[in-house]
Amino acid sequence: MTMSERCHVCRKNLTWFRRRLTRCDCGADLKASPVGPAAGDECTITRWMQNLLDGRELGEPFAGLTLEDFSTLCIVLGSYSANRGMKKPLRSAAITNVGEAVVIARHAAMALDDWPNGLYRLLETAPGAGSDSTEISKQFGVLYGALFKLLAREPFDFVREAFRSYLAQTWRRPITARHRRLVDEMQDHDWVSGRVLKEFGVAPALVRRIAQANPLVSDEAHHRKRNHLAFSKSAIFAKAHRYSGGLTLALAAVRLGLPRKRVRQMAEDGFLDVLPRASMNQPWIISVQSVVGWETISDRVTHPPIANAQTARSLLRKLLWSRRAWSLFLSHVRARRLVMWRLDGGTARFGDFMIDPDALNKLLAPENDDHAEWFGVPDAARKLGVKDEVCYHLVRKRLLASEVGTLRDRECRVVHRSAIESFQSTYIPLVSAAKECCTTPRALLATIRAKGIEPMCGPDVDGCRQYFLLLSDWRRGALLTGAAGHNVVPPTRRST
Repeated sequence: MTMSERCHVCRKNLTWFRRRLTRCDCGADLKASPVGPAAGDECTITRWMQNLLDGRELGEPFAGLTLEDFSTLCIVLGSYSANRGMKKPLRSAAITNVGEAVVIARHAAMALDDWPNGLYRLLETAPGAGSDSTEISKQFGVLYGALFKLLAREPFDFVREAFRSYLAQTWRRPITARHRRLVDEMQDHDWVSGRVLKEFGVAPALVRRIAQANPLVSDEAHHRKRNHLAFSKSAIFAKAHRYSGGLTLALAAVRLGLPRKRVRQMAEDGFLDVLPRASMNQPWIISVQSVVGWETISDRVTHPPIANAQTARSLLRKLLWSRRAWSLFLSHVRARRLVMWRLDGGTARFGDFMIDPDALNKLLAPENDDHAEWFGVPDAARKLGVKDEVCYHLVRKRLLASEVGTLRDRECRVVHRSAIESFQSTYIPLVSAAKECCTTPRALLATIRAKGIEPMCGPDVDGCRQYFLLLSDWRRGALLTGAAGHNVVPPTRRST
């Protein structure tokens, strides 16, 4: 059935002040008026009100409501939902209009059905939803005041309880003294200010560090042209213990007894637990638990088990100079394939633990570069028997072919084995050529220049610190014959 504004007998407008609800003042029975289709939401409200008229109670949580209370609740929730933009949507003058009353009934049914989820859906679309204000009254408008004024009586306690439950789940700002209607009931609200956390013993600097690394534990709002930060108390407390025990990279290096560079490599390769950072500009914070794990990885002994045992720090320059070897060493230690010892009463720093260098050599043997295909420039220098700066010069002059590639987990300039072999078959150092002729490099340089041959590179050619000759020129018979046996008397030593 549908509601009607006029009596079907006298055709006069029906008023809210007639003597009987189901009869017109003319005596006509309004229940006998013609009926028409009604929407499902309207039928829901009609059925609930019919039950109350017949003296039957509604189910939970509406069991304690009278017909008047239920009508008031429908008007408050329905008119608020139907008239979002109005400053005073709860005025009863518009309810006398049947069209407005039908709209209000529909919205009330959507809010009351599936309680309290229907109310939550209504609150999610509040006029101020999504704003960054710290005032609940601005977020929910006149409904906030209506809950504690028009619905202030005891039968409506379940409505206010559902409202507080919604705030506890979604309100990411503190409940303070300005929320005088809620501050007593919501003292345990999860979102608090930094001042409250400080009172609980969490330092402001620690709170900021946690918030920067975990954006979901904080929320920024604006009130009276000021920014306010709120924090999730449960999330901060859950992470405070872990973050308060963090170590900077420098402190972790001191505690492990290792160079800072090696500790950073351990963190980058996953051997140390790095706490989350909000940006790459923030310093590294190492978890204490992961550092303690390396401090307890050794076996305690009374006397050194072998005579030639060496500490991990002393082996860094001898066997563990490359990052790959260092990472492989840590993997073997963590898997207990390489035993480390610590003397009773000695320091517990990882760098001071003793290792069998022979056992370490066997584990690192697969890392030997005898069969490697690509080398870094320093490795290529050792293959050629020259200094690093000389090899870099050959690369810059493109006498030694190279390219940019990835080696040992980093991008750098690399040299292929074939490029080294090609260089060795094309060029010869002046020093090596002089040894073959049993002469000095200076004398040999003068001889080849007298024959009109210039070195490919050298100090007075292109700034290279070492001379190199084309092997094809050197193997000429005339040059070799002229240079062989050409000895030069070494310069006399100065008297001191």
